[in-house]
Amino acid sequence: MTAATHIDGAVLRETMVVYHDLLSRHRRRLNQLNVYPVPDADTGTNMAMTLESVVAALAGVGPSGVGTAIARGALLGARGASGVILSQMLGTLARRISTDAACGGTCLAEGLAAGSTAARAAVAHPVEGTILTVARAAADAASAAGDAALTTVAAAARDGAAEALAHTPDLLPALRSAGVVDAGGAGFVLLLDALLHVVSGAPLPMPDEAELGPMPESAGIQHGRYEVVVHLAGAADDLGRFRGAWEALGNESTVIVEGDDRWLAHVHTDDPHAAMAAAEAAGRVLDRQVTDLHAQVADLHAAGPTGLTTSLVAVVDGDGVRELFRDGGATVIVAGGPARNPSTSELLDAVERTQSSQVVILPNDRTIMPAALQVPSLTAVDVAVIPTRTVLEGLAALDGFDAAGDLDDNVARLSSAAAAVRSGGVTRAVRDATSERGDIQTGDWLALTPDGLVAIAPSALEAAIRLLDALLVPGGGAVTLLTGLDADETVTAALRRGVSQRRPALELRVAWGGQPLYPYLIGVEMDLSPRT
Repeated sequence: MTAATHIDGAVLRETMVVYHDLLSRHRRRLNQLNVYPVPDADTGTNMAMTLESVVAALAGVGPSGVGTAIARGALLGARGASGVILSQMLGTLARRISTDAACGGTCLAEGLAAGSTAARAAVAHPVEGTILTVARAAADAASAAGDAALTTVAAAARDGAAEALAHTPDLLPALRSAGVVDAGGAGFVLLLDALLHVVSGAPLPMPDEAELGPMPESAGIQHGRYEVVVHLAGAADDLGRFRGAWEALGNESTVIVEGDDRWLAHVHTDDPHAAMAAAEAAGRVLDRQVTDLHAQVADLHAAGPTGLTTSLVAVVDGDGVRELFRDGGATVIVAGGPARNPSTSELLDAVERTQSSQVVILPNDRTIMPAALQVPSLTAVDVAVIPTRTVLEGLAALDGFDAAGDLDDNVARLSSAAAAVRSGGVTRAVRDATSERGDIQTGDWLALTPDGLVAIAPSALEAAIRLLDALLVPGGGAVTLLTGLDADETVTAALRRGVSQRRPALELRVAWGGQPLYPYLIGVEMDLSPRT
């Protein structure tokens, strides 16, 4: 093909389509680059879904509207921190390119520099060794190419980004310990691969499918009230019968994928108990997730005119957690949590469904917070985001919520209540990795807080006890234990005894949350009142 001399609307559009395809192909590899091998490590998924929104926004848009469509599509579809940072880069880059009728090498360099600056400005505490470092290196390399041809500048930017990506472990000890490069940075390099391919015909990098194993195809038309997803290991003969049982229970959305003696199965069904029974009969269930889809839809659409001064939108996952937030005064519940990041568009829709002039958002997960922080600038509604990093911080914040109070007063109360909780969760490693706490093997139990990994343990009980010990610092008060889908009654009873033995005077509250992936969430209320 003839090398392009400038970037116009057609080149931009094709680049976004190619980039979306690359992210989709490399999604699993990017997810595997996350530092901790936990089920909610989903950088690749978040970036791919952000680009899915961009491609959708480009449908039917003429050449003159491509830049605006990319910026808006990226912003509304941004999921997780990686998606939001990427949206800032793409939006700024696309707008800069669109202002130049013949955007060549110099224009591209200026767009990359502006995108890097915008992304850094969007991050409260920029950290080197991340996508921010990689993007700045790309911009610097492009600028150093001077007024060279477009393809030369694009190649320089790509090479500069790739070199910076290789050095990200030198800047972040967590990456070095895990033996990986930064996932978001790797995703950004793919953007430059896509651009270079479109403007010069350079080959695209393809993932090693043999190494990664098969990926499930996208589900088709979805019917059935419950979504059931299981990861299991078993004999091929037993799994053949299992396939027949699930296909009978489900429909065209049923997907069963084999890889390395492990099976990943997905079905929409009205009988989740029968689906789980068939899975348990077929082999050892390694992970499971059951979601009531009807309840999710009802939660999102339930809100009408409230007549309240302030409404509250909460992002949660799990039937029990949903009920706790609804009982605490949440006006609209948005389905989301670990490995299920709602987009900015979904959160914006939830805010507007409250039909209130003042709305508080509780993200309840640090990876959802970046998307939530985009909402206030996209609506005329007065929106405040309380930076709740966990479900238990969100539940504590609910104690300060007053629907009859104004927004400023609610923000002060909710922020104070959320800050008075130390919390964390117990989950299981989904792959081998290294960490600052030592080597992690697939199946190990991990105790995690928003600040990082606390412990690696051979059992859920030991991980939970070690998490509890880390949270029970002097000044700690009541303990809340939320049990998830995979909680074990024996472990729960032992945790009750553990709290009693360590702090006999403490109040212990145990509630069923029904959350996936994290069988135990633990929170400890802290006394933050000033000492006299």
